[in-house]
Amino acid sequence: MVHRKMQKQFTAKAIVYIMISLICAFALAGAAFLDREMGKDSYLFDTIIKCVIIIGVFAYASFAGIPINTSDRNVMTPWLFVALIPFWANFFSCFRIPDRVPDLAALARILVIVATTAAWEELFFRCVGKSLFEHKGKYTIGAIVLLALTFGCTHLINIFFYDPVSVLQQIINASVCGIFWLVLYRHTGSLWVTFVGHTLQNLVPAFFNLFPEQDVLFYTPVNLILGMLIQLAVSVYILNKYGYIEKNQ
Repeated sequence: MVHRKMQKQFTAKAIVYIMISLICAFALAGAAFLDREMGKDSYLFDTIIKCVIIIGVFAYASFAGIPINTSDRNVMTPWLFVALIPFWANFFSCFRIPDRVPDLAALARILVIVATTAAWEELFFRCVGKSLFEHKGKYTIGAIVLLALTFGCTHLINIFFYDPVSVLQQIINASVCGIFWLVLYRHTGSLWVTFVGHTLQNLVPAFFNLFPEQDVLFYTPVNLILGMLIQLAVSVYILNKYGYIEKNQ
């Protein structure tokens, strides 16, 4: 009886969580269309929507009494080096030799876009996700899969802007990262660690895309695959070593 009640609660929370994720994703897709109408360098509506989501999550966390950071570890914890695994995977998959110095306006614009994206995704998919689906400091396998796939599948909206193969790659990569960031956030108690790692990961392709005419030097699918396998291995290691998996499922 208790198990059935917990299943119903999990299902109800999962449905609400997925619906809100989709609302956020489609709102950002709509903002992207509006920005395209304004010009290729406009990200006004995109930034506004992301800031609204960030404020909304902070308001929800404050109202529900959910701490954003659950420990006194700061961003300089040694776990930050682990959080940079996706950064290095992206670096070796995107590296080009710049043929010019990009203007400061372009760099500032990229930083704002990347930082606000990492901020809302970490706040919503990690902080809110952790608070909803963590039970006594542990997760069921189902909760981990749900949180990972929800994060990954929100990238499906990019089908409006990119080719299907690229979008599929984004979904798979984001799903793996969803597990990785969740585990690191649970273990370190610091959203700063995942935010910095996530920001740097996304900053790499955003920066090198400023030089589309230059050849990528180290790209091979093995780079991304190896990066994802390392992330999964680290996640499984932490989950098992520190007992974050709920056994009675």
